[in-house]
Amino acid sequence: MVKEVRRIGVQEEIDEICFTDIARGIEAGSVLAKGFNMLEQRSSQDLLNKSNLLEKYIGQEVAIRKHDTGEERKIRLLSIGDGLIGELQDTKEVVIDPKGELVVPPLPESFFDGPALVWKTAPGKMEDHIKVSYLAEGIEWQMNYIAEIKGTELQLMGWLEIRNDAGIDFIGAALKLMAGKVYRQPRTGDFSPELGVHESSVSRPSIEGYDFRDRHTYRIGQPVTLLNGQTTQIAFLEAHIDSFRTIYEVDKWSNRATIKMEFDNKKTNGLGVSLASGKVKLYSLDTDKELEFIGEDAIGSVTEGEAVSIRIGEAFNIRCNSYEKKRWMQEGVEYITYCYDLANGKEENVRIHIHHSMDEPIWTMESSSHDYEIRNAGNIMFIVRTAAKKEVPVEFTYRVDKR
Repeated sequence: MVKEVRRIGVQEEIDEICFTDIARGIEAGSVLAKGFNMLEQRSSQDLLNKSNLLEKYIGQEVAIRKHDTGEERKIRLLSIGDGLIGELQDTKEVVIDPKGELVVPPLPESFFDGPALVWKTAPGKMEDHIKVSYLAEGIEWQMNYIAEIKGTELQLMGWLEIRNDAGIDFIGAALKLMAGKVYRQPRTGDFSPELGVHESSVSRPSIEGYDFRDRHTYRIGQPVTLLNGQTTQIAFLEAHIDSFRTIYEVDKWSNRATIKMEFDNKKTNGLGVSLASGKVKLYSLDTDKELEFIGEDAIGSVTEGEAVSIRIGEAFNIRCNSYEKKRWMQEGVEYITYCYDLANGKEENVRIHIHHSMDEPIWTMESSSHDYEIRNAGNIMFIVRTAAKKEVPVEFTYRVDKR
């Protein structure tokens, strides 16, 4: 949503205002204007280029001027589709692609060199300044995070990234970003902005986070300049997290364990702020003290008090083999025995989480080699402590009443 205050700067009574220098993807039906009495609004999406300029003069008289002598010859413009086609005014002959410089009359009053709104106003007092707001496409934002693992500690940095393809520059703008889904009706036409050259700039303003209408909003504490065709990155967060958890997870489709990193979004852990959804890139110090890229994931919105879970990748030396060992019927009751064979090839002890989904919605556990937790009706989880260089079998039997 773009909001502007503009000065009219005229004393006499006027009945029309041309509102120009606006975003290319403006939604004309979203305009809110205060400070005058609007009767009628027209919108124009004309952009100044050769094709749409010449279309305005089809059927009108234009001139062909020779470069060397300056001599002009009048023609009536007939077509511009596949080259210029015109009719000589004196002989009525038709000429195709005449040689020389094409000279056209002054631009029509209805033609603008960019998107514009034209407002018909009612007679009466008009304020010196008018306030206008409108919705526009072509401006997008996302959150990016960078996590650095240094031994048992974690450094987390967050960046707000705004891409401006609206067709205009926003110089020294007050900026608010809202995290959350806003429902919109389907558009009848697609707006596909052409992306310019990607550039980035870095600034570090203060940022205030607060809740507004069930969504989390970030207010940037100083003016921001968003140039058209560029990407601006704003430092949002820098947190030192004292402790995090490395978790290895498997399920019935796993061959190797999935590595996840978790930490709590709490003030005591250096955070305690609402985190918008975004991509997280992870780096870790190697034995040579160099940071290396170890994975990337996307996180959903995380409020204060929730856990942040980041999937890093697969563990090379933690393997899993799962299979149904046995299934039998007895007096209308079906019994299923399922097994997970876990192998820890690391030089350290690990905890492996087994997430098992039941194919049957109603079941009863008969026996299990390890303790488990029921996550919901169709899912259970085992937490298996596995010693270094050891294998651990996990076996359980459950029954399903078919009667």
